[in-house]
Amino acid sequence: VLIAQSASRVGFSGGLVVDYPNSSKAKKYYLCLSFERSYRVPNALGTNDNSVDVISRVTKKGKNNKHANKLQVKSIDWIKHKKEQQRKDGKSIKNDSKYTGRKRAGGF
Repeated sequence: VLIAQSASRVGFSGGLVVDYPNSSKAKKYYLCLSFERSYRVPNALGTNDNSVDVISRVTKKGKNNKHANKLQVKSIDWIKHKKEQQRKDGKSIKNDSKYTGRKRAGGF
């Protein structure tokens, strides 16, 4: 959206076209720009009418952000949490050291 706004300020015309807007898997966004003033944005696929779905703003907040609060796998915090879980289960786990969760040095 920021690209489309910046392009229109410079003199381009066009917009953002959404193919199959009602589908969650097949939905695709296309940025269509032209320097001609008489340019018409192409028709979107998957719609019954010949109208064009040009959107002005796309947000990815809310339902799509389910895993935002989870720890990143293989991070130091994740490793320490996993070790604590295994200690509670009674498994034999090595003690944490200053090297816990660090990457190994390169090859040669």
